Amino acid sequence: MKGYTIIIPTMWYYPDYLIEMVSRYNAITEIAEILIVNNRKEGELKFTENKVRVLGDGNNQYVNPSWNLGVRESKTDKIILANDDIKIEKVRGLIAYADHFLKVGRVIGVDSTCFKSDTPNWEAKFTNKMNYGFGVFLTINKQSYVPIPKEFKVWYGDTIQFKENTPISIAGCRIVTPMQGTSSKLNLRKERVSELKAFNKYCNERSKAN
Repeated sequence: MKGYTIIIPTMWYYPDYLIEMVSRYNAITEIAEILIVNNRKEGELKFTENKVRVLGDGNNQYVNPSWNLGVRESKTDKIILANDDIKIEKVRGLIAYADHFLKVGRVIGVDSTCFKSDTPNWEAKFTNKMNYGFGVFLTINKQSYVPIPKEFKVWYGDTIQFKENTPISIAGCRIVTPMQGTSSKLNLRKERVSELKAFNKYCNERSKAN
């Protein structure tokens, strides 16, 4: 299928952000489907937008497994992985601009300047350092997406895509977000420790393989 699938895991902590952006995503021609991954029963929203499909039964499977699920279920060749707690002022322009640079083997994120009040002109740049906020809105070809290992529930999913593809950051739009809004509401200390150990092991094994 042509166009994009936008995948949004949510625990419904930021309904105003989600309602606004789903409505805007639904109006963008290039977006063929919107997959909402329901990770919490309390606060569930009902959507009437024609492109929306809800996955999950309200039990929390965490963000990285939700991405894996969404990618598996997607029907398009191009994917957007989006946070549920963001508002993007020029989202149609961002998608169109990212599409110009998207190729197999690349992953496109947003530049740290997108989170400042003064927004620069559109610019895309190759980068070897993952900047603040890069992963809140990721654009990638489905065949370039690397399934995230089961050890990583919350963290490092975006970092793995960054390391396994050629990363590009895009500046030119303003994004408002509480940043890590959902994870800050949960007690994830145990997961943070175990996932850091797993990521160090992942990097060591990747280094040996190269």
